[in-house]
Amino acid sequence: MPKHPLPAPGASTSGLPARVYFRGLRDEQQQEWEEVLQKEGLVPFIRYPVLCQRCGAAWPEFFRVPDEEWQKYVEPAMRGQVLCRTCYDWIRAAVDAGAAERAAVK
Repeated sequence: MPKHPLPAPGASTSGLPARVYFRGLRDEQQQEWEEVLQKEGLVPFIRYPVLCQRCGAAWPEFFRVPDEEWQKYVEPAMRGQVLCRTCYDWIRAAVDAGAAERAAVK
């Protein structure tokens, strides 16, 4: 039965040699790595969630609307922020209702 070759370093191995990706570091490499970490210091890793800026929902599903539409409904200071689809739809309905109300008064 032929042996399957290990893939070349790339996206499937996060850029690591396949032997390291699939089997880990050799003992002496692991020791060297731990010494580097202790010498350089460890950097804490905290995963900060993406939040909807209106309701605070964590990790909302991303969606896209045309840039012109986003600019019409989302105030300038918030255009670079994340909104969940529910909040975006609420904002859009509120803006449209306000526009309809203003038009009816005229």
